[in-house]
Amino acid sequence: MQSPVRRRFATLCRAPGRVGLPLALGAALGLSACKSDDKPAPDAAKAPPSAAPSDAASMAPSAPPSLPPPPAPKLEAAAWARIFAVEGGPALPGPLSAVQLGQTRAEVLAAVPGLATDAAPTEAAADGGAPTPVRPARTLPPDTLTWEGLRFTLHWQPGDERLRYVAVSLPPDAPEGLTARWGAPVEGRVGPRRKASWWIAPARQLQAVLEGNEKGAHLSFWPLTPWQTLLGTGDRTRLGFEASDHPLLGATADQVEAAYPRLTPRRIGPDRIDLYLPPHEYTDRPVVVHLSLTDGKVSTLEFKLTYLANAALRDAFREGLTAKYGAPVQGVFGEKPRVEVDDAPGSGRITVRLTP
Repeated sequence: MQSPVRRRFATLCRAPGRVGLPLALGAALGLSACKSDDKPAPDAAKAPPSAAPSDAASMAPSAPPSLPPPPAPKLEAAAWARIFAVEGGPALPGPLSAVQLGQTRAEVLAAVPGLATDAAPTEAAADGGAPTPVRPARTLPPDTLTWEGLRFTLHWQPGDERLRYVAVSLPPDAPEGLTARWGAPVEGRVGPRRKASWWIAPARQLQAVLEGNEKGAHLSFWPLTPWQTLLGTGDRTRLGFEASDHPLLGATADQVEAAYPRLTPRRIGPDRIDLYLPPHEYTDRPVVVHLSLTDGKVSTLEFKLTYLANAALRDAFREGLTAKYGAPVQGVFGEKPRVEVDDAPGSGRITVRLTP
């Protein structure tokens, strides 16, 4: 039989809304909470865990669903980079968009009224007309144009007054700013040691080259002769830049100069004349075509395709040569004309030599 105190405590346990009071009383009296018998409550440390009711488990909050990773932040162009075009890759910006590399200085000055020309000595015209600038043929200094806070310099071809390339200095964040405009560049080199990033715009016959470090960057725009245009396709008797009615092999020096004035023919002694084409992809050096003369006529035509450390470009060159001239046999791609190819290991260049 329960004592009166225990009967009163059990009654309080069963009463609704009276949980706090019996717990307090049980703690004070040293009794187990809401037990109807005299057995002591098992030690809490030794009590086995009880399984949760199935309905409670179904009502328990579920773990939040995993969220997809946030999208990568969009690369924003720096304020200075917004003067450069987005569509079609690199292009000369602003007032220089009316200029083409290879134009004469007179054509460039007419197209860009704001061009800051360098002072040059003049001599009076014999007929009393406007003075004529006097400039040494091989020391023509660059001209400048400042636009949107950037200073562009225009460099002229030695020996004549055609625009060779355009350069501009940029802040250290140039790689990010230009990538946001033109996409990711191809990493390469200028010469054998200087690292550079390249963007190519074949439709514009233009390539942009970026060099730099933590202090700043240097961007230059160069003309482009796509190597496929240089080699040409189909007709194996002439290269892509040769006029069909003026083949180079067998021509005299006078005929070469008359037919190819835009290629700046230059005589190197009595038995050689050189032609200069704009650089092909991933090089800033012109393609120099050496023409050797025998008995006053061109007997050998030779030029180099430069790939440096770009193995993919080297493979593309060789595939192009094979497509045009057939499979090589010991470095010779057929006859009439005879096409010899020299790809010396470590040179970074393929030498192409044509003879009748």
